Amino acid sequence: MADSIEKRSGGRLSTVDKALVGAGVVGGVLVVLWIVRAVAHLVLFAFEIAILVIVVAVVVRLIHLFTRGSRNRS
Repeated sequence: MADSIEKRSGGRLSTVDKALVGAGVVGGVLVVLWIVRAVAHLVLFAFEIAILVIVVAVVVRLIHLFTRGSRNRS
C-alpha cells in the first residue's frame, strides 16, 4: 500500500507557476508605476491651475489699480 503513493516533488513551484508569479509581479509593478504617474500628473495640473489663478489675480489687480488711478486724476 505504501508503494502506491506517489512521491511529491519536494513542494517546488513548477515552471508555469514561476512564470505566473513573475508575470503577476511585473504587472503589479507596472500598475503601481501607472498610478504614481497619474498622481504626479494630477499634482502638476493642480500646481499649474494655482499659478494661472495667481497670474490672473495679479493682472486683474494691476488693471484695477491703473484704471482706478486714472479716474481719480481727472
